[in-house]
Amino acid sequence: MLSKIKPFGRLIKWILGASYDFYRYARFGGWKIDLKNKEQRNYYSAKVYHSLEKSMSFTRNRPSSGWGNALFLVEVLEYAKKFDNVGYHDLLGYDVLKKFIENNGGQTKSSLADQVRHRFSALDGYFESNNDPSGTIVMTEKDLRKGMLIQPDEFFNSRYSVREFSNTKICKDKLNEAISLSLKTPSACNRQPWHVYHISDSKKIQEALVHQSGNKGFNDKVQDLLVICSDIRAFNPGSERYQHWIDGGMYSMSLVYTLHSMGIASCCLNWSHQGKNDLAFRKDFEEISPSHTIIMMLAIGEPQESNKLCISPRRPIEEIYTEI
Repeated sequence: MLSKIKPFGRLIKWILGASYDFYRYARFGGWKIDLKNKEQRNYYSAKVYHSLEKSMSFTRNRPSSGWGNALFLVEVLEYAKKFDNVGYHDLLGYDVLKKFIENNGGQTKSSLADQVRHRFSALDGYFESNNDPSGTIVMTEKDLRKGMLIQPDEFFNSRYSVREFSNTKICKDKLNEAISLSLKTPSACNRQPWHVYHISDSKKIQEALVHQSGNKGFNDKVQDLLVICSDIRAFNPGSERYQHWIDGGMYSMSLVYTLHSMGIASCCLNWSHQGKNDLAFRKDFEEISPSHTIIMMLAIGEPQESNKLCISPRRPIEEIYTEI
């Protein structure tokens, strides 16, 4: 009898979890597109200017295409100027729009293009370039292959989940470098919604791990703990309701491999919790923004001289690969 009831309990748990997700999206999500809010506007700015970057990168680019998004971007920049709270993506958006207009060279003659040019010219002198590259870049095949691993099997097959670390704390500069490199992770419309919280105090680490259910037996060995999040404000269409999980998961894996490339061991700690657990953790760690969805915790540290690890064999490729 119990075995028949349990599946319905799982379904009810799913409904409760989905209700909590809906509550968070309704309260913190970017569906309202509040252009007055610097953080939310910058996600939207990235989404729009990236569409112009893509338009300029196509070899079969039509001069008349992209002006609708260019108008959206002008409006975004006008809000940044009006409320005097320019962000990183606002500056890039300005640079991209400037290049988009210059690349067109006045070829497009329409009321829409004229409106964009006129409103853009009114922004002249307010935005200063941050000198980061934007728009498009030309790379040779040789350039694109520079990152190829000589022996990729050695790199990927040497990564294991390490649960017991040495007593050496992670060098802050080394961690910052790894996080900087992991920012090259692809994301939907280049919105880069990630945020990493670092907990290094041993007492606070233990307080955090109490809320995570997969660290029994090794929690006292964790020297540094990362809480990887994705900002739900970055996503506005209802169809993107899961995108913060997807982008956050991709970023998490990039960070794991970046750390591995620098000799830092790690163990992914699952955060598939109900709303009650999520709220309890947030109550103890108020530094975590309400709009940041927790993707996972990541225990990191220097490996010991000798490490006893789970083999964790992988499924054969025949079971996970289908050619259509």
